[in-house]
Amino acid sequence: MEWISVKDRLPEKGETVLLTVIENDFIKLRQGESLLMTLERVNREVRYTTVGILEEDGWYLLGGFPMVDHPAYWMPLPEPAEET
Repeated sequence: MEWISVKDRLPEKGETVLLTVIENDFIKLRQGESLLMTLERVNREVRYTTVGILEEDGWYLLGGFPMVDHPAYWMPLPEPAEET
């Protein structure tokens, strides 16, 4: 499976998918940092993968909580493993 940019295509509404978030809306300045330095650090350092759902009014985490951050990439969930 390949990651799909949200700029290229979105998943079907209500489909549970893997998400990659590259940027973050939580910005906390560290001592000695300017706002520009902080923004550059956050854009460089904040990356995570989660599971979410796109609904009519935006992205949600599995627990039904709205996502504060906006995903950059998504991919369908893999098939579950089969017991052998």
